[in-house]
Amino acid sequence: MNHQQFPSQAPHQQPPVAPHQPVHAYGPGQVVNAYPVAVIGPPTSGLAVAGFVLSLIGLSPVALVLCVLALKSTGRGEAGGHGLAIAGIVIGGLGTLVWLTVLVQVVASIAFLGSLAVGVAGSTAGA
Repeated sequence: MNHQQFPSQAPHQQPPVAPHQPVHAYGPGQVVNAYPVAVIGPPTSGLAVAGFVLSLIGLSPVALVLCVLALKSTGRGEAGGHGLAIAGIVIGGLGTLVWLTVLVQVVASIAFLGSLAVGVAGSTAGA
């Protein structure tokens, strides 16, 4: 196939740019950086990560404490992971409520069964 180029269809060529000079892509006064810039934030808080993971695996009371400590450091900007700390607090708080509910139910069941045993033993002793 024969490709002919007409004068109005000349290939677009940009002038060469030195690597240390900015590229003027939009005209004079509007500078675009020729190289991508990486934005590096503070490292993620280990307490936030540990608290979040512990809240997921069911160690909610421990996770709640770790995430509250992490929330303080991430709030001051010392470390990243603010969202992980908040998620760990929410999940850890709900998990801790479940733990407390189960604990209350177990104690109440033991007390109820204990009172039944005493009642049964007292009624058979007098017979």
